[in-house]
Amino acid sequence: MIVLEQVLFLFYNLVELKNKKRIDNGIYFIKKNTKYLFLEFKDVNVPFLLFTQNFLKFHKIILNKYKEPISIFYGRQYLLMKINENLINRYINLEDVIELSNIKVFLNSSKINYLQVWENKINFFENYFKTSKCAFYMDHDYFLGLAEISFTIAKEINFNNITYGFSMNRFYKIETIYDLYNPVNNSYGPIVNSISEYIKYAYFTLNKKEDFNKIFTLKFTKDDILFLIARLIFPTYYFDIYKIEDNYDDYNTIVNKIEGYITYIKEIFEEIKKRYNLPFLNIIINLL
Repeated sequence: MIVLEQVLFLFYNLVELKNKKRIDNGIYFIKKNTKYLFLEFKDVNVPFLLFTQNFLKFHKIILNKYKEPISIFYGRQYLLMKINENLINRYINLEDVIELSNIKVFLNSSKINYLQVWENKINFFENYFKTSKCAFYMDHDYFLGLAEISFTIAKEINFNNITYGFSMNRFYKIETIYDLYNPVNNSYGPIVNSISEYIKYAYFTLNKKEDFNKIFTLKFTKDDILFLIARLIFPTYYFDIYKIEDNYDDYNTIVNKIEGYITYIKEIFEEIKKRYNLPFLNIIINLL
């Protein structure tokens, strides 16, 4: 915390902070009865970060004394934000994610090649499981099979027809409304990223099945729906546990819940069949 306070003094002339609360990558504090969030971060699209400031719900980025949004101290990047206290802070739900996804965003920004990303991830884990003595080895074929099914679906997608907007790839650290409208937690990407990953997060972490019919309030292209199906099948929740060595608790949770999750997404796919003409979907359902 000392380094963070040094940066706040050197770049913002801020001292005597009250009610300091340390979080993973920064601190909350109060100054003159105003709540602030100060973060260290990596790999953030700065133009998109500034773009969020066009929308009132997002926390306000505070420029440093050099009139710059990002403060760089010994190669590390920092950002100061004033918390939007007009927001009622509570745990988020699917409706909150849908509301954010419904905001129209038009940017000339580079887009991720998801086919390449997924192919690389599948190849990485195929090689990893062949050489690793990891205790989870016995289950990897099933989850790699799910990833291959996702990849097969994704190859049929015209990514030029995907709807882009505010997007989040994971929700492990995005739990509250304050987290949701933190500019650092958002990126420019397919809106179905947020929806699919929140559904997974809610099921595996919160033990909650969301009312997925709510998602159909959004206007999807056919390719959006294909990508939604692919993302719901792709086992990010399984691959992510390998970021932490010997993560047995999460592993056991996933293994114990995977059958119920597959039943759950099959229910979602049955609902999709009522709205979209996707004859192949029956084949996919039978493969799961």
